[in-house]
Amino acid sequence: MAKIVKKKRRLRVERLVSMFFALSIFLYLGSSLFLQSYNMSLSKLDTKRENEIIAAKKDKESMRVAVEQLQNRDRILAVAKDAGIDVNQDSVVILDGNN
Repeated sequence: MAKIVKKKRRLRVERLVSMFFALSIFLYLGSSLFLQSYNMSLSKLDTKRENEIIAAKKDKESMRVAVEQLQNRDRILAVAKDAGIDVNQDSVVILDGNN
């Protein structure tokens, strides 16, 4: 009777190298796709932030104009006159807004 002998498969160097090469190509393609999509999302976020900054600057400018209009001396005197307040020039104190 003949013995059945199972041969152990040996990993050949060529097979190992080709598997490593295929794996490296797969990882390269996956990482390049991931980085491109991540770069696109960062670009969209950057554009969104820039638009928010532009809107905030416009709001700031409109508020600055409104403050200048509100601190106009003639307007303040007109509001005081409507409220029945008389101006006493002896007790006028000027405050500098930069302090």
